[in-house]
Amino acid sequence: MIAADIPRSGRRDLDGWVDAFRNRDRTALARLITFVENHPGGAKAIFDRLCPEELSRESYIIGITGSPGAGKSTLVNLLARGIADEGKTVGVLSIDPSSPFTGGAFLGDRVRMNQLSGVPAVFVRSIATRGATGGLARAAFDICRLYEAFGKDVVIVESCGAGQTDYEFVKLAYTILLVSVPGMGDFIQIQKAGIMEIGDIHVVNKMDKGGEEIALQIDLMLDTDPSSGRSWRPPVLKTNGITGEGIDRLLEAIRRHRSHMAAEGELALRKERIARDKILELVKLGTLDRMLGTAIGQAELDEFTARVSRRQETIYGASERLLARLFPGRRETTGAMP
Repeated sequence: MIAADIPRSGRRDLDGWVDAFRNRDRTALARLITFVENHPGGAKAIFDRLCPEELSRESYIIGITGSPGAGKSTLVNLLARGIADEGKTVGVLSIDPSSPFTGGAFLGDRVRMNQLSGVPAVFVRSIATRGATGGLARAAFDICRLYEAFGKDVVIVESCGAGQTDYEFVKLAYTILLVSVPGMGDFIQIQKAGIMEIGDIHVVNKMDKGGEEIALQIDLMLDTDPSSGRSWRPPVLKTNGITGEGIDRLLEAIRRHRSHMAAEGELALRKERIARDKILELVKLGTLDRMLGTAIGQAELDEFTARVSRRQETIYGASERLLARLFPGRRETTGAMP
């Protein structure tokens, strides 16, 4: 959806929400986040209404990922409160699995982050993955930009717990915390290709259950990791989300990583890479939408779908014939059922 597609009454509502958003109205922020979540192109309509000064604000984005049940939400609570105690404002974005009934966030922010409800400097929102992969949601990038425009100093994004598939975080966060816990098979998970590389800081949570062994194993694997020659050596920290033990050290590690990134020029490079990836994503989606909208109508797509459902054509043959409409020089295969 682009601005021109929004009904006139909707544009008036959006204008009012943006005006209130400028005045740091938390209700307006919540409504704009909902708008972005529900409308794939809604972010453009919002950001077109903001001035360059508002769009130039920057937040530091922290990503937290790890296996389900690792205590990520508890760590988010403690980190957000600790950052707020330093006099900074925080936006929390918690990615939940989609409800099979409503399509919304399955757990919800009031359940997961109720300990932060009395902290004025912290704003918490849960959204659903809505079929997106990689532990994030489609709207995550745009919501982070909203938090920035609202003036949040730090944004914390918690993944839904996809474990070894949370690679999308490298397209969003500047510091990524990879959370493990003793006794949940995480030692096997962290050995899988790629998962070690996304963590800037490794956190062994629930240390009261015995985290010395897994922390040692992570340390050893970091020493043998092919990327271990990079300028930042990820620390391995132990925390207890119940007692808060280790949270101060974790906050200090985040500060050190941020300073290191800035001093080495890596922070600017990471921001450029994130921007480039998002531009390419939007261009690809826009190109696909326009090509499909020009060459293939809904009625025609329904006809192809019906033929496949009636076993008159394979799904592969139907796809080939649609591609032939988009690219006339492409050789077409019939895909008819024998």
